[in-house]
Amino acid sequence: MIKKKNIIILLAVVIVLGAATAALFMWDGTADETAESDFSTGETIYIYDGNEEELSKINVTLPDEEFEFVKLEEDKWQITGLEGTSIKNYSIQMLAGDLSKLTAKSIVEENASDLAKYGLDNPAHKITGTFAGVEKTFYAGNATPLNDGYYFKDSETNTVYTIYTTRYTSLFASKESYRDITFVKVDTAALKSISINKADSEISLNAMENPIQMSGYTLAGWEMTKPLYNLIDDSRLTTMITEKLAQISVDSVVSDKGDYAAYGLDKPYATVTLTDTADVTQTIKISPAKDGDFYAVTEGDISVYLLGGEPMDFVDVNPFDLISKFAHICSIDDVSSVVVTAGEEAYTLSVSGTEEEKTYKLNDADIDEDTFKKELYQCVIGLICNDFCNDAVYGAPDVTIEYTMNDGSKDKLEFVSYNDRNYAVFKNGTCSMQILKKEVNAVVETLKNHVK
Repeated sequence: MIKKKNIIILLAVVIVLGAATAALFMWDGTADETAESDFSTGETIYIYDGNEEELSKINVTLPDEEFEFVKLEEDKWQITGLEGTSIKNYSIQMLAGDLSKLTAKSIVEENASDLAKYGLDNPAHKITGTFAGVEKTFYAGNATPLNDGYYFKDSETNTVYTIYTTRYTSLFASKESYRDITFVKVDTAALKSISINKADSEISLNAMENPIQMSGYTLAGWEMTKPLYNLIDDSRLTTMITEKLAQISVDSVVSDKGDYAAYGLDKPYATVTLTDTADVTQTIKISPAKDGDFYAVTEGDISVYLLGGEPMDFVDVNPFDLISKFAHICSIDDVSSVVVTAGEEAYTLSVSGTEEEKTYKLNDADIDEDTFKKELYQCVIGLICNDFCNDAVYGAPDVTIEYTMNDGSKDKLEFVSYNDRNYAVFKNGTCSMQILKKEVNAVVETLKNHVK
């Protein structure tokens, strides 16, 4: 029984293979069958083998548009009618390479008499390259039965080829696909300066050449120079500005005419200038559109873009929200002494000794390391300001804190009465912040209570 069953299975396989072979030999090669008429030999089939360096112009015809690329110089192209706009030059270079070395997947039929069955009798897709002043034109027709390519021919012959779908997509992409709509051109992860200018305000931020560090951790890496000088809270800068910049995307291109006034960009709501560590600088002008969106233009590009509104709220950032609120920032590892003076009383916190063995003191009395760092120094360095202060008048300070660093440099904070509740904080003679009096007085009381 087993042998008889095996013989039956074998006969069935032979019949199936025989039918498949007969079908292959009976196929007449017409375009409506489901297999290619030519099998690859592994050799490259060139439809055209040209010199890319001689290519000066490319004309593309699609069912609903025609457009032209013109080479300006080596490896630099422009799209006729889109001069001054931002385009994907690298994509045009790839197109030029594909057109200059035009290869086929297979040869379907030589000297074809019926081009209609391939969609090549009146093709809607045409591409022409001008090589050393001579035009070479090619046509694309229907998709192949298996949808893995397209029929294709040189205008000068009736030999029909198939090309891969990827090659077809490259040759016949739309004009808009060559537009570069990456709006922010700088590296937002490597910025070194940011400025936001509005009619009534200006914010200027710069990365510090020497960030303030403690135990390998950056305490402050950016500084604000306008509207007032202060150190920046790096985490706030990231969430409130740089992450927003990375999220900006183009909703649409609304004009290529350079008609900025029509969109309020002749007198923009805000002008943003960004520079990254590679010294790439970009200036962006924006004005409000409908539904919270913004019109925008960037220097060197005549196009007006519509940008989604949510990431753009960084232009309205409150500068006080960006800054570090600490009255002073420095690492205890860099400090030699801190002297707090209130009236006739003075309290000196000092650190001495080697890296392996240090001595901590309040005035002349030894203090254990935990108490010194966690209670005394922390309370002094932890003073938090509550607002800007740009109109304070200097006078005799109620409290002074002077830091002496290991390298001999000094920083001096003077707390001068500003109003009933606040001190103006003068740092090395300049005031930009104010702080609650009770916060400063609490520091004095803490030190007083630890004096033996």
